[in-house]
Amino acid sequence: MPKERASRLREDRQRIQASIAAGVGDPSNYVNSEKNNKSLNENETSTLGMIQLIDSEDAIKRENACLTLAQVAFDEADLIIEKGFLQRLCYRLKDQNEHVRLAAFSALRNLSFAGEKVCKLMIDNQILPIIFENINQNYILLSNQIQNLPIEQIDFAYSLLTQTISLLLHISANFDEIITIVTNHQIAPILLKYISYKTPSQRELSVVTAQYLALITEENPDCCLQLRTPEIINQLKEFIINQNSDIQIKAILSNVVFSMCLNNTEKLQSIELFLPQLLQSLEQPTFLLISQLKDELENEKFSIKPFEEKFTLWMNNIDAQICVLELIADICTHFIDLENETNDQDMNLENEIDDNDENLTNENLINDDNNSHTQNYLPQILIDAFINSQLLNKVFDKSNLIPDNICNADWPDKVLVNDRINLLQSRALSCMNNLLIALPSQSIPLVSIYFNSFSQLCGQAIQKGLNDILQSATALMWTLLRNAKSSLTLNEDHIKAILHLTATSIYCEDIRSGAAAMLGIIGKMECAINYLPSIASILLQLLNENSALIIAEALNSIFDLFAENEYNELVKSSNMLNILKAFLPTLKQKVKTEKRSLEKQIWNRLDEARINLSRFLQYKNKQF
Repeated sequence: MPKERASRLREDRQRIQASIAAGVGDPSNYVNSEKNNKSLNENETSTLGMIQLIDSEDAIKRENACLTLAQVAFDEADLIIEKGFLQRLCYRLKDQNEHVRLAAFSALRNLSFAGEKVCKLMIDNQILPIIFENINQNYILLSNQIQNLPIEQIDFAYSLLTQTISLLLHISANFDEIITIVTNHQIAPILLKYISYKTPSQRELSVVTAQYLALITEENPDCCLQLRTPEIINQLKEFIINQNSDIQIKAILSNVVFSMCLNNTEKLQSIELFLPQLLQSLEQPTFLLISQLKDELENEKFSIKPFEEKFTLWMNNIDAQICVLELIADICTHFIDLENETNDQDMNLENEIDDNDENLTNENLINDDNNSHTQNYLPQILIDAFINSQLLNKVFDKSNLIPDNICNADWPDKVLVNDRINLLQSRALSCMNNLLIALPSQSIPLVSIYFNSFSQLCGQAIQKGLNDILQSATALMWTLLRNAKSSLTLNEDHIKAILHLTATSIYCEDIRSGAAAMLGIIGKMECAINYLPSIASILLQLLNENSALIIAEALNSIFDLFAENEYNELVKSSNMLNILKAFLPTLKQKVKTEKRSLEKQIWNRLDEARINLSRFLQYKNKQF
């Protein structure tokens, strides 16, 4: 399953639903996706009564019923299912009237945002054959008869395809088997027809088509093989190198090309092809453009229509930057995973569980690779390209929090603007983290500036309740500490903030485990000498947590900090050894019982901690 891309799609669905709940429309600008104040529980005579006409003999009434369902779908998915309207919408996909079919696709597409449960019901109602038939029919129509078609019919076909492929995109993101079915139907080569557009109204189809191609080619050799014809490869390359091509679609299709490459040599050649142009898009200012739009609107320099056109261009520019950030992050992830897979083959990480741990010798603790950064994940050609383009600084500039004057601006689409900037920032933070992991530490400039900024970002995210930003900023602090600690200068505020993140139970597992891991490095720094008792206390308290990841990181930090003789007084005063001895049987049992339920990487971390705990206790017992 293409986990990263599917996860981002699910995140986008949640983001759109949150925007709608806040009172703005669906930012994808599809047909009939504006926020509507109607619900199925109010105004029975108008809303529910209109929906009941979905089976009317009058095509206009059937269409209006489907459109009403499209309008309430984001808020009332469960109720729509409960009242049986989802099945009736699926039936309307075969309606004789094309406008009813479009409205039904629009409603089902909006319903698909509700997630896996709803998409499964659609599949059970045999929606896939209808989707495939619709794609094939419109492909034939637009391929063979487009010269003779009126513009209205062409636009209608594009609208219908947009809804259809968007619906298929959301369904496929939830189920591996759907991607397999689509691959077997050889839909991907057909979709390539729609990556270019001639009018702004056709752009959404091009974007959603590129997104779908990126989804189904990721980790899917069979689909990539379908696209590896000279004609298709040349078509994609020509689109990507064309200066006039849409930058957002170009970035998405670059990911498709990257997925299609069979080996790293091909992948590097593809990166050389698309990287220079895409990096230029990150130079576009984010806040300056939106501030100018805001000032022009307030000064009434132009009417609403030109404003909307400029606003759409701004949104497209932001979306393009988001896609470029995702692509760079994915490139880094590929080479990081490749190196980690090689390391896993060289190391026997999956240790056999042996209750007879007292027979272990006093050898060194298992190396914790997460606490060092001595290897180069990226090929040198990429390292040079990223450094020469000052990529880190460009990505860093996108990671700052929204200024209050933008966040609180009283002007049209305020929530939508903030939503888009938040998404840009989130993608920039993820990209920054991957870059900091992948690049050699000596090539990372401004380490202390980065760390201070992300520490401040944590504080701002806590104040504003932005947990996703907090999680990303914490991960970046941990990455900088792990990879470039020799270049860092920390102060007491940094230490207090990390202690707070570790000890506070309301924060998620990733935040607290990352903070616990940071304590294992910070505790060795001179600035933390007075905080060691607090660090020891918090790390020992974390052993009471249920999370395997938090426990593993807490134990690793204890091993890193307190193995040396100089800390024996603190080990004794904190009753550390007795607490750890009492915890060892619990840890052994946890490793046994949770092997099947935990992700392999997390279980490996927990099992390493089990082995290291036995060795640590033996080693410390010899010191006392």
